[in-house]
Amino acid sequence: MKHYSQCASVGEIVVVWNRGPPPDTHVLNSRVPVRVRVEPENSMNNRFKVDPDLKHRGVFMLDDDILMSCADIGEGHSLLYIF
Repeated sequence: MKHYSQCASVGEIVVVWNRGPPPDTHVLNSRVPVRVRVEPENSMNNRFKVDPDLKHRGVFMLDDDILMSCADIGEGHSLLYIF
């Protein structure tokens, strides 16, 4: 959370939560807003559901065990404007 919130092209972090009580976003160390989308069914496919509260043009979907550099995220974001 802390790493991705420091990336200039990240405007919001959305956590898709599948089971158990969701985390308290107020204690997270984040520069950008963090939103937890709680799903009633435990499924890896929940990440592909339409998010009606999405406010940004691009979405990077990453598992919690992946760390992508801010430069790579920025490069991906810049490609949105080419197409």
